[in-house]
Amino acid sequence: MNTSKKVYDNILQTIGNTPLVKLNKVTADLPCPVYAKVETFNPGNSIKDRMALKMLEVAEQEGKIRPGGTIIEGTSGNTGMGLALAAIIKGYRCIFTTTDKQSKEKADMLKAMGAEVIVCPTNVEPEDPQSYYSVSKRLAKEIPNSWYVNQYDNLANRQAHYEQTGPEIWEQTEGWVTHVVIAAGTGGTVTADLLEGSYVLICNVPGHYGLGMRTALTVSGAATDGAPVPAAAGNAGLAADGSTGLTMLGLGAVALFILGGAGILVRRQANSN
Repeated sequence: MNTSKKVYDNILQTIGNTPLVKLNKVTADLPCPVYAKVETFNPGNSIKDRMALKMLEVAEQEGKIRPGGTIIEGTSGNTGMGLALAAIIKGYRCIFTTTDKQSKEKADMLKAMGAEVIVCPTNVEPEDPQSYYSVSKRLAKEIPNSWYVNQYDNLANRQAHYEQTGPEIWEQTEGWVTHVVIAAGTGGTVTADLLEGSYVLICNVPGHYGLGMRTALTVSGAATDGAPVPAAAGNAGLAADGSTGLTMLGLGAVALFILGGAGILVRRQANSN
């Protein structure tokens, strides 16, 4: 997205460069400022717009889909919305599979964006022919000039965040990010954001409770101020119910939530003394 432009040629140019907004009342008891990276400002209302567009652009560059082709993917809604927006502008057809546990409103929204939505049963294994994974893969084999997005294994997923989301956060926080807490879905954000920085990574994987939600991966290296990265400083931790224990953040830390995606970024400022 070109922030210097006042008028955009299409809706896709408005993806990214989402704002940071300070949280005040809900973080009043914390000893540090907390900001929200509001990804709901993307046109499809989530961080998934970024990777949806990037995956399609890479597929076009690699010749995996040709003009007038069909985009096929299994989605719970957000990735499908991003793909549908891109398909409208670029002239593709969309077929999305989803599960019957998703809300009717999500399916209706995708249909309103011109997509065909196939609802599949939730209570089956991923390998079951009826699962939304299997159905989308089958359709991609049967429909000519179609492209199966495969967001979980598509490396352009993380590339979008490496090229866009990470640098945005780095610039907006003036390069002071040292701690990252990510709620992982496809894993694109957690594997890409700020890979070249020095920080503590705490991964929150949906559906995995207890110890797995408290796993901290320390990325070695020097912090921006030249001091070593403290392994425990600013380590928010995660409660058994998946909530974030931000009360463990110390003085001088700055936390950043990613809203409309998933994650928290924490930075520790240089000692001013």
